[in-house]
Order: sequence, then structure tokens, then C-alpha cells
Amino acid sequence: MIGLIIQKILLLEEKECMRFQFLKDNQGKYNIKKVCKTLNISRSGFYEYLQGQPSNRAIENEILSQNIKRIFEEHKGRYGSIRITKSLEKEGILVNHKRVGRLMRSMGLYAKGTRYRYRHYHKTTENEDRPNLLNQVFDAEGKN
Repeated sequence: MIGLIIQKILLLEEKECMRFQFLKDNQGKYNIKKVCKTLNISRSGFYEYLQGQPSNRAIENEILSQNIKRIFEEHKGRYGSIRITKSLEKEGILVNHKRVGRLMRSMGLYAKGTRYRYRHYHKTTENEDRPNLLNQVFDAEGKN
């Protein structure tokens, strides 16, 4: 009983699509009208979810994901979100670099890092005292 209550509380914190999926899975067990009221979702929204048609944004993201993957593979994984965005602009597709980055993360595409690495030279010897060839005086008489 306590486990069922905890499951319902956790379900209320989930996204709306997860609640719709729960209702779809348990459609025969519960009264749809009561469960919709309990889960704070609309019945019309649930029936629209059952139709299963993807939104225009989801379709755009799918097409954009294919283009991103193609460009990423063309450049052997060296292009990040900003460079891919510029390549898409050259092809006539205007899109924000943040959206490209989000789609790349969802597909698991990460650009390779640069080959340059800073070399830390080990200083085994102390700095040698150099002769003062210019005869500069570094003693201050007071504050500037």
C-alpha cells in the first residue's frame, strides 16, 4: 500500500508524457476520468496522446538530427555545435547553436578535442643569477 502511494507521488512529479504513458499502460485497470484528475492531466490531452502523431517540432528535430549526424561524420567528428550550425547555415538551414548542441548531446555526438596540449617543462635546475648588464637599480626610495 505504501509503495503504491510513493509510486503515485513520484508519478505526479514526472513529465506529462510519462503520466500519459502510465495511463495508457493501465487503461483497463482504472477509470480514465478519475486517473486523469488524480494525475493532473486533461482527458483530451490523453486521447490526443493516444493518436500518436508527432508534433511539427519533433519532425523538424528528426530531420535536423540526420543533417547534424551527416555533417559530423563528414568532418570525422571534429566539428562541434557551432561549426555544424555554420555548415547548416551554408546549406540554407537556419538554426540556433544551442538547439544543435542539445540534439548532438541527445545523439551522443561529441567533437574531438584539439591535438595541442600544453607541455609542462620540468624545471630541475634553479634559476641562475644573471649579470646586470644594463646596471639597472631596483631599489625604491618610496611609494610611487
